[in-house]
Amino acid sequence: MYKNLPSEFEVQALAYNRLTTEFLDYHIRGEYKFKHEDGTGSRVDIAIFKPILNAEPKLVLVLEVKKNPDGWSSKQGERYSSKLDVPCVYIRGLDSAKDVCNLVRRYLKDSS
Repeated sequence: MYKNLPSEFEVQALAYNRLTTEFLDYHIRGEYKFKHEDGTGSRVDIAIFKPILNAEPKLVLVLEVKKNPDGWSSKQGERYSSKLDVPCVYIRGLDSAKDVCNLVRRYLKDSS
């Protein structure tokens, strides 16, 4: 039966599109994989990197996307923040994805 709810992919696609349009001075990467020193890995929904002249871009923010706007779990985001040493912001549902630029602007400003 058809459900009139967006998929997580649709929420992530909207957020990714808005970010890449708004934040041209950053590298916005979707489904980005990290390897950690302890041998484990992470694949984050959206990773935001700040370019650095003559150096590797610096990870400044991770976004975790959930299709359900009513979700409350933050365990995965806490793990990402701990492992990657950057904040993790949740995008929960289409309304949050539509407002993603306002949600992350503060974090990108703080990383300057």
